[in-house]
Amino acid sequence: MLAGFLLHNFGFESTSTITTLADLGVTLLLFTIGLKLDVKTLLSKEIWAGATVHNLLSTYSLPYYF
Repeated sequence: MLAGFLLHNFGFESTSTITTLADLGVTLLLFTIGLKLDVKTLLSKEIWAGATVHNLLSTYSLPYYF
């Protein structure tokens, strides 16, 4: 991401090749995170509570932004 900000500051324009490489990079990053993720950790009460609170706050605050 830092490279993208720096390139934009130097005046580089986005092309289809750069967009494709960026999409590939995000896909590989998410795949790597998925490989290291422990499913048992996701089933803990703290994770479910935090995710539920986050989703509720995001859902109820969304109409105030639009």
